[in-house]
Amino acid sequence: MNLRRLLLLVAIGFVVGLIATTPARLVSIFLPGNISLDGLSGTLWNGSARQLVLNNAAAGELEWEVKPSQLLTGRLGLKFKSQLPDGSISGNAAISVGGSIYLDSVKGSMPLGYITTDFPPGMLDGRVSLIFEEAIFENEWPTLLKGVLAVGNLVQNIPKPTPLGTFSVTFDGEQGEDGSVKGVIETRSGALQVDGLLTLNSDRSFVMDSMVRAKAETPDDLKSMLPLIGEQQPDGGYPLRYRGKL
Repeated sequence: MNLRRLLLLVAIGFVVGLIATTPARLVSIFLPGNISLDGLSGTLWNGSARQLVLNNAAAGELEWEVKPSQLLTGRLGLKFKSQLPDGSISGNAAISVGGSIYLDSVKGSMPLGYITTDFPPGMLDGRVSLIFEEAIFENEWPTLLKGVLAVGNLVQNIPKPTPLGTFSVTFDGEQGEDGSVKGVIETRSGALQVDGLLTLNSDRSFVMDSMVRAKAETPDDLKSMLPLIGEQQPDGGYPLRYRGKL
């Protein structure tokens, strides 16, 4: 065995031993400013937190198991699982010292209201599910997304409960020349046909540009609400455009 290989094995052994005995509370060193953990137990290698706090909002319990090999690349890599009040999310994550977050093999399911605060309480019900092969966040904003985000069994409760359907946004893992990330909006099932594009811009703005159409089976009361969206187009669709900034 040459000296270089021997030194590498010694270094890896030291890092693994250090991780295995370091208290879990030191994981906070690697976390971005908008993420914190309460009620930490275990070690940096294999630990848990009673509460994950994201942007000052409680986000459920968290368990993790560190992948020590990624420490040699300057990242804290781990396998994680978070148990939410009515759902869960799990996958692999790596956090760089600079705060960039790399995700892969992420799966999750949760109520729509758990992640959406832009609508009046009780206006919409539904369930969000996600499967992402890969995702990268820089400065708390996605720069790469590859996977599917779906909203299932969406119901509008005002003025009365009205089922709308199940819709999805599919991201292909590509980034535009302007740094934007785009997702294709599609209808999976339901009384309305919605097609369009969701664009996440590098300046933290987003645009949803879509077209809503009635189907043959769309209830009359739901059809009567479509003109509230906008002026009907020659093809029978109603343009729905929403923009904002986070």
